[in-house]
Parts: sequence; C-alpha cells; structure tokens
Amino acid sequence: MINHTDVSPMKTTPDGIAVYFLDRDPEFFPVVLHFLRDGPMNIQCHLPIDPVSLRKIHMEAIYYGLFKLSSIVAHRMCNFLMGSDTFSPLEE
Repeated sequence: MINHTDVSPMKTTPDGIAVYFLDRDPEFFPVVLHFLRDGPMNIQCHLPIDPVSLRKIHMEAIYYGLFKLSSIVAHRMCNFLMGSDTFSPLEE
C-alpha cells in the first residue's frame, strides 16, 4: 500500500512483524482509516466539503497509495469547483 522507498520499519517485533512510524498529519487520518475499514461505499459521509481539506486528503490518499480514495476525493473537488452542491459517489 505505502510504496515509498524511504519508508522502512522502525523495528520488528519478536514474532517478525514490522512496526512502522508514520509522521503524517493526524487531522485527516480518520478519513483514510474509514476508507481502509469500509472501502468506498460510505466514504462520502466522511469527506469534508471545503476544498483545502479535500486537497489535503487527496495528498494523503496518494501518499498511502489509496488511488480509489484519491479518485473519489478528486471527483468531489471537481464537483465543488464546478458549483455543484451535491456530490455523487463514483461508480464501482
């Protein structure tokens, strides 16, 4: 999922599980977590409506390699910029 070569495990647990430390903005991680748990089905209700926050979530989605989330957020940003006050989810 995270495909950055500069991200490596901080340590490994005794049973061999890698532990990572992600120094990212915690403000938008709940949206990422909701997406990871539930997928694209209910993500619209967790997305903000302001374009600055949407852009930051878009950047987080790209960082984590969540391209479906990135696409959903980009679609919502486009709707916002086009003046639509309703947002329809992307088709699967």
